Amino acid sequence: MGLVDVPQWVKSHAYEERPFGALTPREVLVLREALRRFSEPNPEVSVVIPAWNEGDTIHRTLASLAATRTLLRTELIVIDNNSTDRTGEVLAALGVRTLVQPVQGTPHARQMGLQRAKGRFHLCADSDTLYPPDWIDLMVKPMRENAGIV
Repeated sequence: MGLVDVPQWVKSHAYEERPFGALTPREVLVLREALRRFSEPNPEVSVVIPAWNEGDTIHRTLASLAATRTLLRTELIVIDNNSTDRTGEVLAALGVRTLVQPVQGTPHARQMGLQRAKGRFHLCADSDTLYPPDWIDLMVKPMRENAGIV
């Protein structure tokens, strides 16, 4: 054991630090299938993720969200913020709902996603972060219990 031990749920989404292009076709298919649950037409929760030039790494974030344990109907929206790498191709390969925001900047991308979100609860996520399995429920719980929390 090293100085810092990484939780198993993190290790399972790191893909041994391989970029998206190094994943096997089977790994891509499994992740794509896991993400299908976020194509909810009538969501309770919308998760909005701005992304800029994350083509090699966004699969880790998406894998962590795909492993969430929520029972809430959830949609996932990724906003490609004028990327110049393969971000759009990766999102298409994974079947993720993607919007393109040509105006550069996280605030513009996030705002576009929030305006298109259909869920009652909106969660803002980042494209370079791994989320624990209960993240969606933990974030929504205070909003469900108290209408004054937004």
